[in-house]
Amino acid sequence: MSTSSSDLSAASANAHGKLKSSEGRQSRQRKAHSNVAHSPSQQDILLFLLAFRILNALTIRTFFQPDEYFQSLEPAWQMVFGENCGAWITWEWKNALRSAIHPAIFATIYYLTNLGVDMIRLTPATRAELLLAAPKLLQAFFAALGDYYTWQLAQRVFGHHSCQVWATLALTVLSPWQWFCSTRTLSNSLETTLTVAALYNWPWQWSLGDRGHARYDDRGLRKREDIADDAVDETTRLRRCLLLAALATILRPTNLLIWISVAAMTCLNMSSVWWYCGFARSPWKGSDMSTSSRSISFLRATTRERSTLFWESFLCGSTVLILSVFVDRFYYQFWTFPPLKFLYFNLVQSLSVFYGKNDWHYYLSQGFPLLLITALPFTLVGLYNGLLCTDSSITTLTRTILSQIATISCIVPTALSLISHKEVRFIYPLLPLLHILAAGPLIQFFAPSFIHAPRSRHIPPNALLKRLVLCFLILLNATIAIYTTTIHGRGVIDVLSYLRHQHETFYLSSQTHNPNRDPNSNMIANKNLTAAFLMPCHSTPWRSHLIHPGISAWALTCEPPLHLSAGEKASYIDEADAFYSDPLLWIRRNMSRQPPPPRAGVFTARDKQNQHRRLAERNDERKRAWPDYLIFFSAAEQIMDTALQGSGYSECWRGFNSHWHDDLRRRGDVVVWCLFPERKIKMDHKDGMVGLIHKAKRLLGCA
Repeated sequence: MSTSSSDLSAASANAHGKLKSSEGRQSRQRKAHSNVAHSPSQQDILLFLLAFRILNALTIRTFFQPDEYFQSLEPAWQMVFGENCGAWITWEWKNALRSAIHPAIFATIYYLTNLGVDMIRLTPATRAELLLAAPKLLQAFFAALGDYYTWQLAQRVFGHHSCQVWATLALTVLSPWQWFCSTRTLSNSLETTLTVAALYNWPWQWSLGDRGHARYDDRGLRKREDIADDAVDETTRLRRCLLLAALATILRPTNLLIWISVAAMTCLNMSSVWWYCGFARSPWKGSDMSTSSRSISFLRATTRERSTLFWESFLCGSTVLILSVFVDRFYYQFWTFPPLKFLYFNLVQSLSVFYGKNDWHYYLSQGFPLLLITALPFTLVGLYNGLLCTDSSITTLTRTILSQIATISCIVPTALSLISHKEVRFIYPLLPLLHILAAGPLIQFFAPSFIHAPRSRHIPPNALLKRLVLCFLILLNATIAIYTTTIHGRGVIDVLSYLRHQHETFYLSSQTHNPNRDPNSNMIANKNLTAAFLMPCHSTPWRSHLIHPGISAWALTCEPPLHLSAGEKASYIDEADAFYSDPLLWIRRNMSRQPPPPRAGVFTARDKQNQHRRLAERNDERKRAWPDYLIFFSAAEQIMDTALQGSGYSECWRGFNSHWHDDLRRRGDVVVWCLFPERKIKMDHKDGMVGLIHKAKRLLGCA
């Protein structure tokens, strides 16, 4: 009887425990559903990112790379406004090295903006501001899509609502490099967006060796585990991926390195390759391959998956290739294939070395640190974990994807290191992958500092220290982002705003009240502003920021030696280098014999000046006439003082550019000398103080 009583008691306790466990499970499920209900939707995230990147794009005031303008906006401007619009078309476009698809995208927004301006009949100044903002807003949209698909790819890797997903989004939003570069009109920025969007649609599940528990669609392809049955089918997703990948490769041929790596790791059983190379441990766990020396199978995807991948790659690649060929035919007016020419000029002729040669370890010592800044330590840990698969708590799919993107992040910089000319933006498409790798270590390091007893108000010292470190890293990121986008390198942008406003104030004053004017009819005699940029080549944007056709400007060039022998290339000096090697000699050889003398001012008749210029051009047509405005860096100011002593030029504007620069010729302020000292737009307080200090120094020096 006692035994029966004890059994009943045990059964009752067991039932009670199961009931409590069931209640606990239901409570956790309700809590999870509550969290999901209150979590932001995909649309909310996309709208936030779009607003964030628009703010980002409209607040950038600094210069980064010439390609931001000369490889996108200048050709786009020419497409819309014609060959005589004043756009600067560089040697790459004259030799058909670039695909016209990228500038064609911005040509579309230029055309639509200009069409709207003509319909509304806005003033030239308003037209200029809208044409300045239009490509920025378009690139902000592309940047927001890049951030969004980075977040989506993180969901694909870690699962929905995981902490790593939100850590990836935070890393992307708080990245100084993303704030600095993502909204710039570089082909690398669009390449990054296309790459991460394509990787989101890539069939990562085809890399899994375990096929027994997989779900298959009607075509015999393994389906994604995180997608509902009524979602987009695998073939459609694969086509999206391959179209985006092909477009990214057309824009930047080196993007092919990413897709060769991804395809190889999907189709080949890479664990076999690692075993064959002598590695004792497979980097991809969960493979169905035996580690027996007799088991060497190099195939991972199924036969149907491999054939589908091959066939769809051919179709999608051909489609994008045909589109590219016709766009290039329309732009260049002859049949050409720019990616092939690009590889020939840069690899066979090594003309890229003309623009700089870097150490073999550049991407390791400078590239990754510049891309990642404060996220670098977490990324290195993530790379280590991904390559060696040290985390056994994650799913096989997560481990596989992390391993593959870690491998890609090593293969691509290694391959690019074989090329002498290196730039950090060449590995920019890897940044979303690096943020995903960094998310796990970031959570592991900081998450425990935010978890403590709910009734305890005391925060452990170690947790408090980590919180302070996190705040410091965020503050450091914000400081770097603000400095690089609003302070460092802003003078070369501000000077174009100054010239544009000068033109609108003094050269367009007679046209602003004409409601029937043509905004492109400013090319009127004696109504043109002339300017010369005596700077290293491509130091400033060009027509995309000058805007007005009535601004006639020229600058020092740096065309590469395309058709010279190896010996002649070694001794070749471009125009910019020739100027800086001996400015006085260059001025005597290339400018009209005498600079304009001092004149009474702005109201003096321009006939004498025009006669002087026509006489100088008649004497030597190869020499340039002296312009209304001379623009140069303060590093050349002493030389210009000597060369133009006693002339009619005097300083009329000065703008801060940089505290430091790796190019000595570009250090200091941007200075403008003009023939019309009365034509000054009131500078802001900061620039005014800089000008007063400089004038005081000159007066003291003369004294």
